[in-house]
Amino acid sequence: MFEGDNFSVFTSLFHSWLCPLGELTGEEQFFTISAHNILRREAGVKDLAWSSHLERWAKYVIRCETEYPGPITCHTNFGKAEPGEEVYNVVYRWGAEGDDLQRPLQYGCRTPYDKSLCNHNTIVRDRSLTQLACASKRCGTQRQLTCIYSSG
Repeated sequence: MFEGDNFSVFTSLFHSWLCPLGELTGEEQFFTISAHNILRREAGVKDLAWSSHLERWAKYVIRCETEYPGPITCHTNFGKAEPGEEVYNVVYRWGAEGDDLQRPLQYGCRTPYDKSLCNHNTIVRDRSLTQLACASKRCGTQRQLTCIYSSG
């Protein structure tokens, strides 16, 4: 019935109807944390656990045009899913950044107290981090993804 690009358009429209504000569904939350943990396992790093405390922060700070970080003691990643793209694929794009901290980023990342350089991948695979939560918001045809990480 739906194939290729038509399926992407259908799923995007269905999600718009299901979650008009673009918030993460339960399934998307599962796939978002799974994507993080797949990347961490590839690097030999322990899985992250979902934090309801960080989730409240992520939902509070998420904006379309301004990248507000989470608590000053936390790491934060920002990204946008393109129309028809599953929001958790943003995490896989972060994983493809490698370890180059000088690489220009389209969307930002933050470290505690802004004391060090980062890219999205170095945050995702940071061994000191144990918890995360993400929030999503519809921004025109895209969806903003903001993820906050802490060491507990």
